Amino acid sequence: MKLIKYLIPLCAAFVLSGCFGSEPNDVAYVSALGIDTGLQGNYDITIQFARPTQISGGSSEEGGKGGEEIVENIQVEAPDIYSAVNIANHLISKRFSLSHMKLIVFSREAAQNGIKDVMETVSRSNEMRPDIITAVSRETANSYLENLKPIVEVNPAKYYQLIFEKNNSGGVPKMNGISSMNYLVSNQRDIVMPLTGVAKANGDGQSSQGQEGSEESQSGGSSGKSQSEGSSGGSQGGESSGSAQEEESTPGKSIEGDVPITDKGFQYKNRNYKAGEIKLINEDKSEALGMAVFKGDKLIAAMSENEANLYNILIGDYKDNYTSFFSPVTPEKAVTIKLSQRRKPVYKIDKNNKKVKISIYLEGEFYSLPYDYEIEDEVEEFEKSCAKEISKRCREFIISMRDEYNADILGFGERAKGCFWDMNEYNEYNWQEKFKEYDIEVTTMFRIRHSGITYRERKN
Repeated sequence: MKLIKYLIPLCAAFVLSGCFGSEPNDVAYVSALGIDTGLQGNYDITIQFARPTQISGGSSEEGGKGGEEIVENIQVEAPDIYSAVNIANHLISKRFSLSHMKLIVFSREAAQNGIKDVMETVSRSNEMRPDIITAVSRETANSYLENLKPIVEVNPAKYYQLIFEKNNSGGVPKMNGISSMNYLVSNQRDIVMPLTGVAKANGDGQSSQGQEGSEESQSGGSSGKSQSEGSSGGSQGGESSGSAQEEESTPGKSIEGDVPITDKGFQYKNRNYKAGEIKLINEDKSEALGMAVFKGDKLIAAMSENEANLYNILIGDYKDNYTSFFSPVTPEKAVTIKLSQRRKPVYKIDKNNKKVKISIYLEGEFYSLPYDYEIEDEVEEFEKSCAKEISKRCREFIISMRDEYNADILGFGERAKGCFWDMNEYNEYNWQEKFKEYDIEVTTMFRIRHSGITYRERKN
């Protein structure tokens, strides 16, 4: 007993001394991984890791640095993520750790080929966090990571978190790795991911859309609709499919000229951007805007900001976004409001009558009005007009996803299971095919809560 009494403190001293495991200075923390297609079924995996001395400021008194100096990229060809990490461990003096990684970005080609093998690795790993962000790049994943040079945020992991998770912008969807894997395994709904890209400067030999159009025509994709990158979404955003196709194949145009201006009532007068189409003049050319749509584990379409906005409204994740609307009083000028969603949409499925009713609740504040618009006398009419337009656009979006892409990104199948006694009855009903016969009805309740600090009396 006396021996045990002396051994316990001695063992505790060894444990608390920190002599086991790796020292923090011996570890290189990976902030992001890029997945591109390689040769013979392998992947070209880009490992982006942080430079701790640049983030913390090292021994200088100036603090951390921004831009390209805070991260380093290594590309390795390997059959999977951990094989790539194992090879990369021999290329630098520190050992790579994935414990603080925030992002996995797939190239368009890799996503079209299927992401289930990579997502399986993510789900089984006890080192990667389950809430890791997954995204799709319109260019190669390596190109996106190489062009990432954060200007404001010096911590790359924090940068990804702010861009993809904390940002209230409705222009990108929010779905982390564990949610994506759960939906892939359970087949409850089809997944979406944020769309990323690299900005092209004005006067480039080929515009972002032109390059994408030529690449997709060569790759073929996994679906005919993915080759036009959301041609149906163009009709919802106020662009004609024909003109969009012509502009995509025309080199030498400015990026802004290639992106059509929305002539619908929702996001009126705004350009229907996707990531990589906005002109940037700073060093950081990386962009996150729009939505990648999957059928199963394969990418089938890349949607614009407007379609991502509608998706976020329909799932109840649209928070404090500046949204422009058409007004018949000032048809040449948009009316901008700060649109908020305080309540989740309500879905009701009537299996007997084959109807789906969706109720949306939104409220807003006026933020930008034409000078000669006497909104005080027309608030109720404006509310009705906006509610009608949102309902129309949401219904068009749902039908497009259902009929043209055969994708259930809103989880109708998951909701419909409550209408059946058990899974056998649900499977026998063949919901995915029967759902195409259902009538979709979207009702929007919209109210203006604040009209601003200026009040104008009616002019005589």
